Amino acid sequence: LPERLLSSGLLELGNRDAPHAMLLITEHHCSYCKNFLTEHIPTLEQKFIASGKLRLTIAILPLKKYAGSAEMSAALLCAGKQNKGLPMHRLLFDRTGSDRASLLSYARELELDEKFFGECLASAETAAILEEQASWLRSLGVSVVPTYFIDGKQYTGLPYAADLEGQLREAMEK
Repeated sequence: LPERLLSSGLLELGNRDAPHAMLLITEHHCSYCKNFLTEHIPTLEQKFIASGKLRLTIAILPLKKYAGSAEMSAALLCAGKQNKGLPMHRLLFDRTGSDRASLLSYARELELDEKFFGECLASAETAAILEEQASWLRSLGVSVVPTYFIDGKQYTGLPYAADLEGQLREAMEK
């Protein structure tokens, strides 16, 4: 699937002109968020995104209760700048290290330009983008993860697969 890193730091998957949009807010330490990724994203890709019906946008909400949350968010953004946002997103859920050395090792594993990645992690621009994204998410009333929006309608928590499909089909019938 095509992926794009938007200037806002959001990772967008699928057809940018898709008639329906889903915004997923997640965090890499959250077990329900990992379940959303492993249980629902493949189905969304197969049934809705690949056909061009749905555009999925992923946002990360760093949470202070998780050590390394902001660093992992930066790693996703910096990998996204090299068109490897989704692979990094998946990798961050499977690994626990969020220190600089760990993040650089993930970059090597994904065959990223390590120098560019390291500079991106440390840049004030990256920090500013992530802070703007977090402020925007708070302005939407998002304080817990996972939270997702389907065509602007907000849902919170990890849904059952049938419920998520029902929510998407209902949105697509409008």
